[in-house]
Amino acid sequence: MWGGIVEATVKPDQLTLYEERNAEFWDVRSRQAGFLSEPEFDTNDGRSMAIVLWERHAAQQVARPALIEVIDRIQPLLAIPLQVPGTGEIVTEGFVSGAGFAVVVEVVVAPEEETAIQEALQAFRVVRAQQPGFH
Repeated sequence: MWGGIVEATVKPDQLTLYEERNAEFWDVRSRQAGFLSEPEFDTNDGRSMAIVLWERHAAQQVARPALIEVIDRIQPLLAIPLQVPGTGEIVTEGFVSGAGFAVVVEVVVAPEEETAIQEALQAFRVVRAQQPGFH
């Protein structure tokens, strides 16, 4: 599985038109082979963030031209250009059912520390899997 984090900051006076074009974007993307989901959340400060999930990076690349066509119509409605702070292979798939909130954390790891970080993440996953509400 492959994914990305996307951040949009909409101009306050363009919110209605943004919602219309964003609905169009969702429609186009939902019809793309390999698209899985996009949990989106409002940060309550004029931004929205989403975690976009695809079966494979190749599926996203095939869909990209159709998506860019709609994104180009959304960009003028944004206060700053659409931000993509990160993309990559999904290394864990644990979601809390009905939690009602999300936290996105970005960690920069030195190459020599990558193995230790992966081991720590695996230990965390084992502990988290034992907690009620995680699946």
